[in-house]
Amino acid sequence: MRTGPILVGLAALLLSAFVSACAPKEEILQGDRLDLRAPLDGSAGQADISTTAIAQPISLPATSANADWPRRGGGVAHAALGATLSPLWVAAIGAGDDRKQSISAAPVVAGGRIFTLDAAATVTATATNGGLIWSRDLTP
Repeated sequence: MRTGPILVGLAALLLSAFVSACAPKEEILQGDRLDLRAPLDGSAGQADISTTAIAQPISLPATSANADWPRRGGGVAHAALGATLSPLWVAAIGAGDDRKQSISAAPVVAGGRIFTLDAAATVTATATNGGLIWSRDLTP
């Protein structure tokens, strides 16, 4: 009979019991336990949640036309937009997302040009009328 594997298993069992006994005792915090997935309906000690919206006045800064958008979101507090928005033109900016590559930068508008970086590391400058100004591949 092979006693080696049995002794190794027994030693591992004793070692794990010894190590677990050395762990600090778990601290159990006092207080009520609430189900995080339960709806807030005011029952079972939950706060009373009103389902009606309360109309409150808000104050927005004056709208401003923004010729340059140097970062995501444009950088203006309250951009001036028309009542209805529709595309003025469409332009290709290069490769889109795929399994190996993705577009990692938002478009930037500066000096009357729209700069885009596609998924294949090509920078394209497009005029505000949709015309291609230039395009450069940045891959090393």
